[in-house]
Amino acid sequence: MDIGGPILDWSKVDMDHEFGVMTHKGVQSVRFTIDWSVAQPYADYSKVPKDQVSNYPPDENGVPTTYAFIDPIVRDAAEHHLALLPMVLAAPKWDGMKKTVYHGFGERRPKKVAPYANFMKDLVNRYGPEGQFWNENPSLPYRPIRRWQIWNEPNYLGFWDGDLASYTKLLRASYRAIKQTDSGTQVILAGLTNTTNSYSWDALDTIYKEDGKGYFDVVAAQPFSTSVDGVYTILKRMRRVMRKNHDGGRSMYVTETSWPSSQGKVRYIRSEQGFSVTEQQQAKNVAALYKLLAKKCDSLHLIEVDWYTWISTDRGTQQPFDYSGLSAFQHGKIRRKPGLKRLAKTALGLEHCKTKTYADACSS
Repeated sequence: MDIGGPILDWSKVDMDHEFGVMTHKGVQSVRFTIDWSVAQPYADYSKVPKDQVSNYPPDENGVPTTYAFIDPIVRDAAEHHLALLPMVLAAPKWDGMKKTVYHGFGERRPKKVAPYANFMKDLVNRYGPEGQFWNENPSLPYRPIRRWQIWNEPNYLGFWDGDLASYTKLLRASYRAIKQTDSGTQVILAGLTNTTNSYSWDALDTIYKEDGKGYFDVVAAQPFSTSVDGVYTILKRMRRVMRKNHDGGRSMYVTETSWPSSQGKVRYIRSEQGFSVTEQQQAKNVAALYKLLAKKCDSLHLIEVDWYTWISTDRGTQQPFDYSGLSAFQHGKIRRKPGLKRLAKTALGLEHCKTKTYADACSS
């Protein structure tokens, strides 16, 4: 389950409670965003305001670093035995290029690859098997993070500038840094999606051509389609590219897919027409999608499917994906949508569970 979707203010949401709801509904893992620009906003201590120095202990490279916004998610997930997939993006200004804004959205990509790779090493050193976080929290269930996703949608202009060669350089540097720190950790390719400028399978082929093969353990797909069958078609095309590049045995992970319940509520941009549905149709699609991909997981080498997203604001007229959550945060309260009930019935059914107390096992 992805929790990176839009919301007014995450501090108003009790994430420990939400993780508990996820567990009871059959969710096994959570993908979330780590904002590099928040963790390391200053390149060195000369730039840190004097009253904030204590908030930024140095990393091994001397960069002031805070984990204050990451620790609570890792802690709450461990309590519920939820596996985590952090997706790391958003370069700080000191190593960031000018944003490429696309349809009103944009993230800075790095100028140089080494600072991002060093940050990935910092994260593994904190949350991996030998991580300092676990030394500081010995009473927690031991659930080290063993999967890391390198950026998001580099073939979408809002996240990158379209230069997949430069993304592949970042991928190679990050892979080396992570594996040097924890050789057993899985490096997940950035989720590739279809845009008006690029198809996910073509983007994957380009990454192979740019010497990306061998620098990721799992291919990540973010297939958004007007139909459930369309999602499957996209995954088959990506699998075909993997076989073409003699990488057909590698696993695939759907790190985002969704149908926002925004029908009649937003103005569409061309690339997002047809994705919007009603809440009832969203619920039907949730059940149909997970049932279909459960049947096809062996042929696709598919290890996991994350819905985008757990909770959204469900308001506004500009962005369909503001309605993509299976829960809605409105007027300070959380409303559960029909899709969540269908997800729970489907997910628990696939595991042959009646209920779950922890994410990794059925309750007796």
